[in-house]
Amino acid sequence: PLLSLGASGSISGAITYLKRMSRQIVEKKPELKDAKTEAQLEWRHMFNKVVALWHALSPEEKAEWESAARPRHMTGYAWFLSQALRPNPGIYLPLQGGTMQGNIYMAKHRLLHLPLPTDIQEAASKAYADALILPATQVEPSHIGAATFDDLQDLINNTMSAGRTSGGLIEASSAAGNVKVNLGTGFIKITDSPNGLTRSFNWPNTIIVAGALPGNIIDKETNYIYIDYSAGVPVPKATTDRTTIELNRMFTLGRVYRDG
Repeated sequence: PLLSLGASGSISGAITYLKRMSRQIVEKKPELKDAKTEAQLEWRHMFNKVVALWHALSPEEKAEWESAARPRHMTGYAWFLSQALRPNPGIYLPLQGGTMQGNIYMAKHRLLHLPLPTDIQEAASKAYADALILPATQVEPSHIGAATFDDLQDLINNTMSAGRTSGGLIEASSAAGNVKVNLGTGFIKITDSPNGLTRSFNWPNTIIVAGALPGNIIDKETNYIYIDYSAGVPVPKATTDRTTIELNRMFTLGRVYRDG
């Protein structure tokens, strides 16, 4: 009701008086509700952040904004807000509590001179990506459907055997009876399986000494010189029993006969 017992205060802010056609009309002022939509709240949040950021600028920084705004007939504050409230991640980042520093080229949307990435979500430079060597397990050859063997490493494992690719010359050493196996390169499997993981490797110059113990160059015997995977450190070895040389974690380089 317009009049109520016990009511107090002024109602001038809630109603208006109009005169139309010699009549006095009383109207209730419309109340504009704050919609507070999600988009409105986001912009209000960003506006408050931008205002706070303006007040955090140094006098020198504000002077730069004032200088940039003057040709546009704007205040530095208005120009700053107009730019900060554009869809610009370079501004949003510090507003939301992040940090922004370094060589940032916003005109071309570039971040330059990035450090080496250490976090899984961190950006990497083109130079880092160009220098990155992908493991064979991440290179996918063409296959049909959900193939069991679906990467380059699988292809290598299933089509390549262990063996020498270069080097490995066997010759007499300076000491009588000893044998020198020259450095070389090859591929070898890490398990005794024809489909085992195949790895490339180099081995150094190696001297196999003469003697009577297994692994030495035995006198009056045919000695087979071979490469042994040897728990991840492939090395040349010798044996007189050819059957002990596996076909996957080992491969033969040659044989020598010691006489005296």
